Amino acid sequence: MRAIDSGVALAEQLNKQLVVYWGRDQWLNCGYADLFKPSPDFEVMEEKQWAGKKSLFPYLPGSKPTSFSKKSLYALTKTALDIVSEIWYEDIEDAVAQLDTIVQPENIKNMQEYEPRSVTCINPLLEILHTKGSSFVCSAWKLFPGQNYAQHFIPIDPILSQVDKLSRHFGNTIGVHIRRTDHTIAITHSPLQKFIAAMDHEVAEKNANFFLATDCKATEEELLKKYSNRIVAFQKSNYSRNSVQGIQEALIDLYCLSKTDKVLGSYYSSFSQVAAEISGIEEVTIH
Repeated sequence: MRAIDSGVALAEQLNKQLVVYWGRDQWLNCGYADLFKPSPDFEVMEEKQWAGKKSLFPYLPGSKPTSFSKKSLYALTKTALDIVSEIWYEDIEDAVAQLDTIVQPENIKNMQEYEPRSVTCINPLLEILHTKGSSFVCSAWKLFPGQNYAQHFIPIDPILSQVDKLSRHFGNTIGVHIRRTDHTIAITHSPLQKFIAAMDHEVAEKNANFFLATDCKATEEELLKKYSNRIVAFQKSNYSRNSVQGIQEALIDLYCLSKTDKVLGSYYSSFSQVAAEISGIEEVTIH
């Protein structure tokens, strides 16, 4: 969402059309149309699959092709789509690598402090996009300052219905996003005990209620038990990102967080940040 949202602003500055190639892999195995309604601000090209296998055209990979076969497939796509320049994932990864050593709470408190620095690092790469013709950019990072998630992303009706069903009962409700599983930085710098301390403070100061979003069932069970009379969570049936249902349920969590009064978020988690930015509420990173 960050890359697409910033891509809209970048395309407007370049006076170019934004076409989003929506690929699928084990980290996001869900179609765009299974999540969002069409946007007037960009076109979406969904990855084609046949019997569970990826189509060979168009071949727009998530990383720079290295084998002869993949280079050949990309060359065909490049010619067919009239692509004249590329910015690969690895190019951006190298550009922001200088920030890796300072991603610590004492240096960067939250994603709002990280992103202006990463955008500055990425900016020199974008000069190539000023040339005439089409470009292919593969990014998981924000490419351009600012955001407008509320305009660019409208979830499909079944997801909105679930969000409304949960959020209509929110009152004096704080969102809590606890990122676990593969996010080692969040696990290290945002331990559960610090979330509990922050939640206890909100209860003592504001008699707060909570909406909990987490990718860890054990964490969810512990907090639901501890704050049983003042906490709710969407009861997910699938925590896997390698499934349509798992991604849809994560999106329900994201938009429910956006309906709270503020978000207690995990360190170095764009999920916490985007949830708050959708509706312009405060995100307090726990570390």
